[in-house]
Amino acid sequence: LNLLLFLLPFHIGWSLLVLLQPILAGLFLYLYLRKMNLSRCSSFLGGFSFALSGFNTAWLEWNTIGHTLLWLPLILLAKEHLLKKMTICWIIIFIFAECSAILAGHLQTWFYTLILSNLYLMARIIQISIKEHSRQTYIIPALKRYVPFLIIGSIIFLITAIQWNPTLQL
Repeated sequence: LNLLLFLLPFHIGWSLLVLLQPILAGLFLYLYLRKMNLSRCSSFLGGFSFALSGFNTAWLEWNTIGHTLLWLPLILLAKEHLLKKMTICWIIIFIFAECSAILAGHLQTWFYTLILSNLYLMARIIQISIKEHSRQTYIIPALKRYVPFLIIGSIIFLITAIQWNPTLQL
């Protein structure tokens, strides 16, 4: 989203980026919670609470930490959709969300997002595989379900090399 700073005058681009943090964070969590079959009221309250939480509000004007964290609900939403059915639309959304989180500019928050979203993915894959297969035979189907995410992760790794490669060199 930092591309807005190239397209707009700085004060407008910066203000827009600050305003987008709670809006996108709340919207993405609302959509994720709706996908998890929560009511509209519960989803709205969850999205509103996340968007205006103390953490997000405290770091709002820095414009890096919030932009890194706001992609987490969209990443989880994309993973949920992709666990049901691999579609090109959700693959693109997933790649965009992961790349946006990495390129947002706060490595520590991105690292927490990466750990949480991958633990979530592993737990959901195991949960789905156990539900579809017996407890003794779920490992191979779970691994097969994880392979597309490894491929997509490799694509994300290559796209974001422009960020992490100089960071590692530094």
